[in-house]
Amino acid sequence: MLEAVLIVLFSVQLSILSFRLLTLLPAPFRETLLKAAGLLFLGTLLTFFLLYESSFQWPDFSSRLPSYSLWAPS
Repeated sequence: MLEAVLIVLFSVQLSILSFRLLTLLPAPFRETLLKAAGLLFLGTLLTFFLLYESSFQWPDFSSRLPSYSLWAPS
């Protein structure tokens, strides 16, 4: 959960930095950077959602996996 929070905070910081750089760039670059920042933020939200969902599903998934021992008799 902490990793997901750090990912979101990092994405927000990158978005803030990109918005501050918007004033320094010409219009075509500004639009490209704005789209990239928006996609980065959406990707981060999707990653956060997937990490949150997998935290509930992982124990069920791992319990269904067969367990093998290399040293046990076959």
